[in-house]
Amino acid sequence: MKTKILTLFSLLVPLLVNTAGAATIDVAVTNDVFTPEDIVIQKGDTVRWTNTEGTHNVIAQNGSFASFSDGNPQPPGWVHEVTFTEAAVHIYRCEPHSSTNFLFGMVGSVTVGDGGGDDDDDDDDDDDDGFLVNFGITGSWANLATLGQGWLFEILPGLDPPLMVAYNFTYPPLLVQKGGDPEFFGNQMWLVGAAEIVGNTVTVMADRPFGGAFDDPLPPFFPVESYATFIFTFSGCFDAMVEYDIPSKNLTGEYPIERITPDVMCEDLAAQP
Repeated sequence: MKTKILTLFSLLVPLLVNTAGAATIDVAVTNDVFTPEDIVIQKGDTVRWTNTEGTHNVIAQNGSFASFSDGNPQPPGWVHEVTFTEAAVHIYRCEPHSSTNFLFGMVGSVTVGDGGGDDDDDDDDDDDDGFLVNFGITGSWANLATLGQGWLFEILPGLDPPLMVAYNFTYPPLLVQKGGDPEFFGNQMWLVGAAEIVGNTVTVMADRPFGGAFDDPLPPFFPVESYATFIFTFSGCFDAMVEYDIPSKNLTGEYPIERITPDVMCEDLAAQP
C-alpha cells in the first residue's frame, strides 16, 4: 500500500492555460491516480478534473468542493471545475479508491498561493546599489522566520570574475501532509550553485544533487537542468533579499535573510574606497 505523502520536488509539471491573467490546470482522473496528483496554483486559478477511465469522484477533505451535487462517483466522461479564490491547501480524494483518512490510495492536493506580492520597487532600494559584495559576506545566513534551514555563502574574490558559491540547506518548497499524521514530513534537501558577483547582486542557478550516500566515494548525481534560480540582493553586511523561481513547481516569491554568524571583516572591506 502506497503512503501518499507529498514533497513537491516529486510532482509533475501542471498544464497551464492562461486566460485573463488566471490559469486553468488540468488533472486527469484515471484508474487509481490523479495526474498530476499534487499541484500548486495561485488565487483565481481554476482546476479542471477530467475522468477518462473508471468510476470516480472528487471530494475535498475540508468539504470545500465535490464533483456533482450529490458527490457520488460517476463513470468516465465527466468534467469538474473549481476556481480557487483563497490561499489554502486542499486535500481531496476519490472515495471508492482511497482511505477515509485521506492518507492512502487515490489522493491529491491543491495548494493555492497568494499570487505574489505587488511590484512596488520604486526608488526605495536605491541605497542598496552603493553596497558591493565582498569577501566578508562569507558565512551563514538564514530567514529567522524559518529556522532549521538556511544558506552558506562562500565568496571567491581571487577569481576573474569574482564568484559567490551558495549552499542552501532546506526542505521541499511546499510540504502537503496528507492524512494529518505528524510523523510524515519531507526529507531535507540541499541546493548548490555559483555565479558571478555584480555589485550587490548575485543570480545563482542552483542544482539539487541526489543519489549520493554517506561516506561513499561515488559523487552524487547533478541533474542536467537547474532546479531553481535565486537572486540575492545584499543591502549591506547583515541583510539581503532572496528572490526565487522554481519553474517545475510553478513557484516564485521572495524572503529576507540575515547574517547569523559574526561579521569578521565585511564592514571593514565595505568602508574601503
